[in-house]
Order: sequence, then C-alpha cells, then structure tokens
Amino acid sequence: MFSDDLTAELPAPRDDEPAGLRADIVDELADHLQCAMRREELRGSESFPVMVGHGDKPRGSEAFERVLARFGDPATVARKLWWDAMWERIMAQRILTGLTLLAVAACCAMAFLMWQMLTQMQGMQRDLLAESQAQNARLL
Repeated sequence: MFSDDLTAELPAPRDDEPAGLRADIVDELADHLQCAMRREELRGSESFPVMVGHGDKPRGSEAFERVLARFGDPATVARKLWWDAMWERIMAQRILTGLTLLAVAACCAMAFLMWQMLTQMQGMQRDLLAESQAQNARLL
C-alpha cells in the first residue's frame, strides 16, 4: 500500500543498509493496514475497496480514514521502523568516528608535548655546554 509514498519519505539508501529492508517495511505496513481495514469491514462500518497491490490507495473511504486516524501517518511509521532497524549501525559508526577523532587529538597533543620537551632539553644542553665551556676556560 502506497510504496512510492513510503519510500520517498525514507532517508537516502546507505551502503550498510540490508538489501530488503525497505521492501520489508513497506510489506509490513501494507499488511497492517489491510488487517485494520478488514477489522473495520467486520465491524460493519462500510464495505471497503479491494486493495490488491502496494500501489492501491483507496480515496474517500470513510473506513480507510478511520484506520489512518488510528494507525497514524504510514510514512512516519515507515521512517521510524527504518530508524529502529538502522539505529545500531548508525550509532556504531558515530561512536567509531568519535573515538577516532579522540585518538587523533591525543596523538597531536602527545606530539606537541614531545616537541616542547625536545626544545626544552636543547635549551638545557646549550646552557650546560656554555657552563662547561666557562668552567674549562676558568681552569685554563
């Protein structure tokens, strides 16, 4: 049911997204909406149009409007299902990126400290050499 509408609302496809995820979401939502329409029919509200494929969207159906009012916006539900399916992978990538940036910052800080220590040691060696030369000159 409304596969074009549902997939248009989803984020752009990702490399790490499972191949059949979008089709599974659309199939699941279509099944839930068809079951809800069947319940409305059994309650005796009105006869509903036959929904054969995913592209069918009955218009003007009072029962269908009630089903959507209870179910919510199918595109929003599809986006939520996609996020629930992809959350772990997205968070893992974000954590890995954060840890990588932290490691790079730590390496830069260590390199800066090593450079400072090296320049400080060079200054101390220069002072020691000058002091040693002054003592040798006094001894001579």
